[in-house]
Amino acid sequence: MASFKIVLPLLFLGLIEAKAIQNQGLTYFDALTIAVTSYNEKTDEKNSFWFTAAEAQPKWDNHSRKPHYLSFTVKETTCLTTENITPVACDFKENGKEKYCQGIIKAINEKEADVWVKCAPLASHKVVRAKREVPKIVGKIFKKVLKEAIKMTIDELSKQKEDPDSKANK
Repeated sequence: MASFKIVLPLLFLGLIEAKAIQNQGLTYFDALTIAVTSYNEKTDEKNSFWFTAAEAQPKWDNHSRKPHYLSFTVKETTCLTTENITPVACDFKENGKEKYCQGIIKAINEKEADVWVKCAPLASHKVVRAKREVPKIVGKIFKKVLKEAIKMTIDELSKQKEDPDSKANK
């Protein structure tokens, strides 16, 4: 009952949208379709979007009532959002906008699901990936410094072997 008290106001506020799902449960393709359709219904964009790629979900359970997390990319199509056409039937727009999307979808029952989707221009997603390169650069610098320190230590030990008196002097 408590979850009903939370979900109902969110539905009224439009923060979560209920969508119909088929009897075979919520397939991964259906979840992506519902998520993209929801995004197209709420966007201010002139043209509809359709997904071009999605992260694999090998453990997807069609009948789970737990939230499923989605990550996918979409591209602008030639269809207008006002045309009420399923974007799968539309051609992708040449040089159309591309976006990276993340969403959560949760089956309520055999016929409905809650969906939340947020998309951002693909360029901003690439910037996030670029930040991951920083540890690699730091790692390369660390390796160089470590190699140099090892080389200096080896050189110093070699000198000590050649000149045993230098140990006694230190």
